[in-house]
Amino acid sequence: MQKELDKPVGITPEIQAYIDGLVQNISQQYESRIAEMWEQFRLAQAKRYLPQSEKFLAHGWLDKAAAKLLPQSPMGKAVSYALKQWPYLERYVEDGDYPIDNNRVEREIRPVATGRKAWLFADTPSGANASATLFSIMLSCRANGVEPYAYLRHVLMELPQREESCDVSDLLPCSNTIVQ
Repeated sequence: MQKELDKPVGITPEIQAYIDGLVQNISQQYESRIAEMWEQFRLAQAKRYLPQSEKFLAHGWLDKAAAKLLPQSPMGKAVSYALKQWPYLERYVEDGDYPIDNNRVEREIRPVATGRKAWLFADTPSGANASATLFSIMLSCRANGVEPYAYLRHVLMELPQREESCDVSDLLPCSNTIVQ
């Protein structure tokens, strides 16, 4: 009975499609505004702290410290690490979409580390490669909000119908043509 009460009365499929399009458009605008505001906030916060760090780098503080410290000492390792990571920090400050850490990636590859011992017994190198490829595809599906089993079923039904030289980029998990 609830389904019947939820159905709008007298709305044609065309009008419903138009309303759905409006709602989707508003939703996309809202999401892009939120992303834009978040990026501005992050840039302001990061730039607030980075100039102090840039002084150290501009005056050669890290370089001078690295020259004075033993490379294998804890401080030497820390300074060396800071110098190596500096380009990534700059990139993080310039683009509000970058996360500050790689926790998401770490979480996604945890099953690889967990299954590493079991995968030692892959029969052949090509079998191990096939396992890694399949695992990568499944993680790409998850990252793009695509259900992996439905994706594989779709791709395995679609591929035999195509020419071998045909472009298959529309079958990638990140493609807009893949139903999520």
